Amino acid sequence: MSEVKTEKLSPRVTSLQLGDSGDTFTVPSGATLDVNGTIDVTGATKTGFPSGGLQHITTVATTSDSSSIDIPACFSSTYQNYCVVMNNLMPVTNSTTVRMQFGNSDLSTIRPSYQYQLRMYPATSSTVWQAYENGASSGIQIAYSMSNDILYGINMTFWIYAPYESTTYTAFSGHGETFNNAGNWGNTYMCTGSVSGTATQDESLRILADSGNMDGNTLNRISVYGLAES
Repeated sequence: MSEVKTEKLSPRVTSLQLGDSGDTFTVPSGATLDVNGTIDVTGATKTGFPSGGLQHITTVATTSDSSSIDIPACFSSTYQNYCVVMNNLMPVTNSTTVRMQFGNSDLSTIRPSYQYQLRMYPATSSTVWQAYENGASSGIQIAYSMSNDILYGINMTFWIYAPYESTTYTAFSGHGETFNNAGNWGNTYMCTGSVSGTATQDESLRILADSGNMDGNTLNRISVYGLAES
C-alpha cells in the first residue's frame, strides 16, 4: 500500500476531487475527521447517522382553489407514527365545515367511516362547543362554520397513529386554532378518535370543505413528518 504524507492539500483551481466513482475513503478507528467548515451532502446517500426524531416526508402548498387538498402516499411502512402540521387552510365558501379524510395511495378509495370526539374552546366566551360522531361517513371535522378570511385559517397539528397497519384502526389526536363564524370567535380546537369499520391500511390524506372549494393562497401548506424511533 502506497502512503503519502503531507500537511495540506489545495486545489489547483477552485475545487479538489478525491478519487472517482466507486472509490472508498476510510477513516480508521481512533482517527478523527475534524470539520470546521460546511459538509454538503446534497444528493448523497447517507448511512450510519442517527435518524431518530421527526423526518420530513412532504409539504403540499396549494396556490389555486381546488375541490380538495390531497397528500397522496404520505404514509408507508417506513414509520409507525406521523405528525401532520396544517397552516392557514381555509374554505372558499364562508361559514362551512372543513373535514379530514384518509384514503388509499392515490385517494381513489376514501375511508368510509370515522369515530371521534371534538371540542372547541372560545377565546371570548365560557361556551364550549363539542360533538361526538360514531360511524361518520363524510370525514373528521377539523373546523366548524369556518371563516374564509385570510386573517385566520386552520392552523392545527395532528398526530396520526399507525396508519399503515392493516390489522388496527388508524387513530389520531390533534389541536390548534380555527375561527367559528357561528359563535363569532377564534377558538382552541381539540379532536381525538379513529377510523371505524374495517381495519385496512391508510396511506393518504385529503382535506375538503362540505360546501365549495378549498382556497388556494400563498400561505397555506400541509407538512407531513414521520417519527423515526432510532
